[in-house]
Amino acid sequence: MDKLADYMKICFLALYNSINEIAFDSLKEEELHITPYLKKAWADLCKSYLLEAKWYHSGYTPSVEEYSDNAWVSISAPLLLVHAYFAVPNHITKEASECILDYPNIVKWSSLITRLADDLGTSKHEQREVIILNQLNVICMKVELPKQQLVNIYII
Repeated sequence: MDKLADYMKICFLALYNSINEIAFDSLKEEELHITPYLKKAWADLCKSYLLEAKWYHSGYTPSVEEYSDNAWVSISAPLLLVHAYFAVPNHITKEASECILDYPNIVKWSSLITRLADDLGTSKHEQREVIILNQLNVICMKVELPKQQLVNIYII
């Protein structure tokens, strides 16, 4: 942490303290230690953002599979769902909380649907500003299909 710029230290400590406060409340009220689950969700999101940044700065166009494997995490839905899962006041057992570490299919698929909807909604705007990878751009580049035709396929 000593190597971070001061503004990054502030951001990191704010996130760190917030996660610990949430975990403390859960431990106090539900007697469940959720710090590892929250840390994993945040780490996965940061790794996902880092991968997209590497792709962008190197000019690499990922395959549709590579993009999809990363996109469902970078939309941040898994992070939000993990937080929501532990925020609901009910008696969650340790065994039930373990399943969230592997992100069940319901989390993966709902996150991917959210990402595809986001890509559909932002595709035109992103193309005007700068080329940013999204599912539509990746597919169009790989199959040489006009984007409007692909949008029509997605909508139907």
